[in-house]
Amino acid sequence: MSPTAMGRAACQAVLFATIALGSGVAGAAWSSAGATWIYRSPAPGSDHVSPHNNIVLRSDSPLDPVAARSVLVRVVGAASGVHAGRSTLSDDGRTLVFTPAMPFVAGEHVSVRLESMPGALAPPAAAFQFTVSGIDPSLMPRSDPEPLPGGRISGDDDAATIPSRSAQPAATAGIYPTGYLPVSILLSNAPDPGVLFLTPGAGNKGDLLIADNAGQPMFDRSLPSQPADFKLQPNGELSYFNSVSARDLILDSTYAVVDSFGTGNGYRTDLHDFQLLPNGHALVMAYDPEPVRMDTVVAGGNPNAIVTGLIIQELDAAKNVIFQWRSWDHYKITDATGCDVSLTGPQVDCVHGNSMQIDTDGNILLSSRHLNEITKIDRQTGAILWRMGLNAINNQFTFIGDTRGFSHQHHVRR
Repeated sequence: MSPTAMGRAACQAVLFATIALGSGVAGAAWSSAGATWIYRSPAPGSDHVSPHNNIVLRSDSPLDPVAARSVLVRVVGAASGVHAGRSTLSDDGRTLVFTPAMPFVAGEHVSVRLESMPGALAPPAAAFQFTVSGIDPSLMPRSDPEPLPGGRISGDDDAATIPSRSAQPAATAGIYPTGYLPVSILLSNAPDPGVLFLTPGAGNKGDLLIADNAGQPMFDRSLPSQPADFKLQPNGELSYFNSVSARDLILDSTYAVVDSFGTGNGYRTDLHDFQLLPNGHALVMAYDPEPVRMDTVVAGGNPNAIVTGLIIQELDAAKNVIFQWRSWDHYKITDATGCDVSLTGPQVDCVHGNSMQIDTDGNILLSSRHLNEITKIDRQTGAILWRMGLNAINNQFTFIGDTRGFSHQHHVRR
């Protein structure tokens, strides 16, 4: 059976009350009959977990849908008790997703136990625990120190019926669509052919603009809010970040809005980067501000500090979160470097992820501005493969002939 067919055969499981015994060790796996759980989310022993988080387990080999239906997912919160929910086999045929019917209680410890029914050809039992954050990330204010001009405004421009203004390159300078903000070319020395994707803005409003090398508009759409990250996706569709809905919107070849994506598990989607993948999945990013007693981390730290972590998620074609990578599980707050990060201030933006890309081997390249670091992440297990940056605290590379390195990098691409 193909992964797509297995995805359609997504299983529904009834949850039973139990007490989860024991806990897994981060990075450990269970193997039996050739099958191994290679990824678990939330990570065993992790904290700052969203109250809305799902439970994800991935096998190193395809799961038979019948066997997947026989896996019992038992989730018990120390304060919230037994959690009913829905179990689904993702379209990759290897990832089991459990979505609780109700959120967890802030600050509680949660135990998870998975076990197969007798005779099932599925990976063996797994048990682990995690701790829920004391706050709800969906209620936290935007923490990005690069605010959109004008901030968030009321209203919604998600509808596919937004009027657009289109124009062919003007033959005479100054012939533009009504309301168009002209582009001034200050220097041009035989640039490559192609078009530019821009999001010029003024006040609370902005445009989606495609211009040629002369600055003449090929397409222009005015929006009642400031958009960001307008670009062409590999499948030929366009996308941009909508600051009203905090979602990435998809436009087809007629510029109609045909879809949208946003981070799951209660996180607010970040504007920096969004990637549509060839298999219909998507990579999305979120910032995660959490209260941390920084006086226990560094001398002079603020006991009431808000520290901003980073969340990367992969959504499958049904928009289930099937992979979640959190900086809290892999970086130290003190990995932050540079004059714009104060570890003793009330706000500590210690990561500031600003781009992500699937590398040629299928894994993830992440740029973290405030670490001066490029990190490569195993997309199957969540493990860090390497950390790069001459000015990064955790650099693992030798830069021959380079004593300067890079810092505060943005939009890293292979």
